[in-house]
Amino acid sequence: MMADGAADTNAEGWALCPVTPGFVAHIGPFWEGRPARGGGYGGWVRAFVADERHLAAGGQIHTSVLAAFAELVCLRAISDEGVPESEAVLLNLSLNHLGSGPRGTLVQGEARLIRRNWSQLVTEFRIHDGDRPLAAGSALWSLAGA
Repeated sequence: MMADGAADTNAEGWALCPVTPGFVAHIGPFWEGRPARGGGYGGWVRAFVADERHLAAGGQIHTSVLAAFAELVCLRAISDEGVPESEAVLLNLSLNHLGSGPRGTLVQGEARLIRRNWSQLVTEFRIHDGDRPLAAGSALWSLAGA
């Protein structure tokens, strides 16, 4: 992936991440892969390159962008476990803002499903720039129709 937001799908195993149409599509495009150095959870890593749309007045990535990205990362982790994204409804997102970055930051997110019962799912996530944590937290999901 290149710093300007374009991706070389042969570089480090990154490919375009599919996204369901809706609000989160406004902050993409997103990329996904399993970088050679591996993710903290050992699974897929999702990413985007911060541009002017993502910045707060001070020139750093806005917390609401990190929250929307966290939701996407968790939803994709649920999908990775075989649950259709259309069946998961977000009930609560708990986000601890740990840092930020300027335009051009490669924001990476990882999540995993940590609990599942007949009607609810719990995911945990971490968002970082490769070296520094930007956000961490968890999300509670309801399964539609359960």
